[in-house]
Amino acid sequence: MNYSRDELSMMKGARNFRREASRYGRSILTSLVTFGVLLGIFSSACATATTRSAAATRASYLREHAAIDPRVAAAIEEGVVRFGMDRDQVVAAVGRPVVRNRYEAGRIETWILRATSFHQAGVPQNASLVRLAFVDGVLVQMTTH
Repeated sequence: MNYSRDELSMMKGARNFRREASRYGRSILTSLVTFGVLLGIFSSACATATTRSAAATRASYLREHAAIDPRVAAAIEEGVVRFGMDRDQVVAAVGRPVVRNRYEAGRIETWILRATSFHQAGVPQNASLVRLAFVDGVLVQMTTH
């Protein structure tokens, strides 16, 4: 079959277009994969740094307060809270609250923390927030939302 010069030129242009589109698509795919890998490495590095920071905070608190009840010390070391802990012990175990409210001249205090800070029984995986209630500086209630 004989093609005219214009038809041959058009077919050659279509082949070139497909080749360039394929090369461009591979370039985009390579960029996306590279971005995904870098994002994964960055995310795991941040999580590791946060974990190290929390562990360092707990260890520092335990060094400074060597005389506390061994059960409370074990809870802090594990990063969990227990009823009867004071505010400083809770901060050492799980970190600072996002929101802090005081009632009755500071006698009652409620904290809101992100549930991701909690790795303990009683906190459902679908919970996003944890509310802690203190009376006279002692933890008396924990609820999840």
